Amino acid sequence: MLATGSPGLKNNNIFQCYTYDPHSDDWVSAGHTRVNRARSRSSLHPARGLILTGGISSGTWGANPGFENTVESTADGFGFRSDYAPMPVAVDLHCQLRIDDDTIFVTGGRLNTTIDSRRAFVFDIRYVIGN
Repeated sequence: MLATGSPGLKNNNIFQCYTYDPHSDDWVSAGHTRVNRARSRSSLHPARGLILTGGISSGTWGANPGFENTVESTADGFGFRSDYAPMPVAVDLHCQLRIDDDTIFVTGGRLNTTIDSRRAFVFDIRYVIGN
C-alpha cells in the first residue's frame, strides 16, 4: 500500500491510497484516508495493515497548517478505521516504528512550523475508542 501527497501543493495532501497490482505491474487507486494529511508517518502491522499517525491536515501549506494527532489504519487499502485514541501531541515529520503487535513508538517531529518536538511516547494500539 502507498499513501501519497505533498504539503507544498494546494489541496494535495494524502487522501488517496494506492495498492500494488502484480498482475498489471501497476499501482491502482484504492480507498481514501479519513483525514486528508501530508507528512504523516506509517508502519505496517500484520493484522491492522498500514497505520498512519500525525501529519498536516490543512489543504495548503502556510503559516498555520493543521497539525494532526490522529491515528488511522487500513488492512486492505480500501476501508480505513480511525477509532484509535489520539496521540498525546499533534506532530508532523516525526518518526514512527512498530515495536511489536501491540506497540507503536513515536518520537520527534514538529509541533508547529517553528518548534521541534523533543518528546517520545509509546502508543498501545490495543486501546481503541469503544473497546
